[in-house]
Order: sequence, then structure tokens, then C-alpha cells
Amino acid sequence: MKNLDFVTARFTNNERDTILTTWSDGVKTVDSYCEAADRDAQYRDLIQNHCTLDQIHENTWTWIRNTREEIDDYIISVGKKRGMITSIGDGLSGDVWHLITKALFVEDIDKEQLFLLKLELFELDFIKACKDRSMKSKLRKAKTVLESISLAAEIRNTKEEKPAPKKPAPKKRKPAASNRASD
Repeated sequence: MKNLDFVTARFTNNERDTILTTWSDGVKTVDSYCEAADRDAQYRDLIQNHCTLDQIHENTWTWIRNTREEIDDYIISVGKKRGMITSIGDGLSGDVWHLITKALFVEDIDKEQLFLLKLELFELDFIKACKDRSMKSKLRKAKTVLESISLAAEIRNTKEEKPAPKKPAPKKRKPAASNRASD
């Protein structure tokens, strides 16, 4: 583009057949689209004078990753503002404790939600490290949230209450050999 400096280029679709190029004169920014085909003069100029096809692919992935992060951050901020998302570092609100209490003691939870809870529990390091197959089996077969949480706590407590390793018994000394010659 005349009187403008090249800034970046990326694909705009999954087919990778349309490229968005960004140009600037230092004050204003101009976006332009071109077809990713050798027959397109703007595409040929882009590849020959401004960037490589590999750079366009890399720019595309960078843009996708950055856009996903921005969307995730936005969703989290909206969820936090609406009290739908909390983290322990933020302090738990009364609503969270209310939900925990209902999940543990009041409401029946559907099988899918119980399954998701168990998946989360089995991702905990202390449960992964547990060698007690019968406890893990009981956790897999748990019918309620409370039973699942109780079993997970029991596994954790069992891990913490391991007895100290036994010290090896002192070695018995062999009687000293006599220096007398045999008769």
C-alpha cells in the first residue's frame, strides 16, 4: 500500500484462503484483505516484499491464542462480577458456602455432575498416589457428593497418618574368631 508501512498479516478463516493485512503511517491504521492465491497481485506483493507464508501462519496462531486469552479473561471477569466465579484467593462469599452446603447435604445431584466431581477428585495428587485399591474403588462407586468427599478426605487423612518408617534392627555381631590354632 502506498505511503503505508506493513504491520502484520494473518489468515481470517480456517480454509486459509483470505489474508488480513494491516498497514500504518504512524497515525492511522488501515486493514486490507487479499486472496491467498498466486493470481492475486496484492498477495504476491505481500509474500515477495513484506513477509513469508510461514510468518502469516505464525501470526495467525498468535492472534488466535491472544484472542482466546482475551475472551477467557473477559468471561472470568464477568463471572466474578456476577458472583458466578470465585477463587479461594478472592475469599469465598456466602453464596459459595450456600451452594457447597446444598451440594453436600440437601440437593440430589445428577449422575453426570457426580461423575464430574469424581473426575476432579481423581486428579488430586494424594488420590493419584494412593495405593489402597479398595478405597479408590469405594470412591468410584460412591452414590452421593457427600460420600465422595468423605472418601476423598479419608484417603487424604490415611496418607497423612502414615506411620514413621521403621528403623532397621541392629545387626547382630558375630562372635570374634579365636586366634588359637586348631588342635
